[in-house]
Amino acid sequence: MPISPVVLLFRLGTLFIWAGALYLIIVHDFWYLLLALLLLHTGELIWTGYKRGIKAGYSEIYSVLMTLIWGFTWWLYLDIPRTDDSSGQGESHES
Repeated sequence: MPISPVVLLFRLGTLFIWAGALYLIIVHDFWYLLLALLLLHTGELIWTGYKRGIKAGYSEIYSVLMTLIWGFTWWLYLDIPRTDDSSGQGESHES
């Protein structure tokens, strides 16, 4: 499945933020942006990214690395296979 342009823009933005954080550490000794990125992505990893990666069929290590690097731009768009015959419209949906 090809990646949509919106996802690519999000991922490009993520790369720019990582590059900016590294630049700020190297040049200005300003580490707060890097710390914020690491805390945010670790939170995403604990609450959502790891579980969604496993459900989508990826290995544990791959799920951890991709969530730490890309954050929500990786796990939000994963194709998770369905295990039931529901239409995905909630339990109370009547057809």
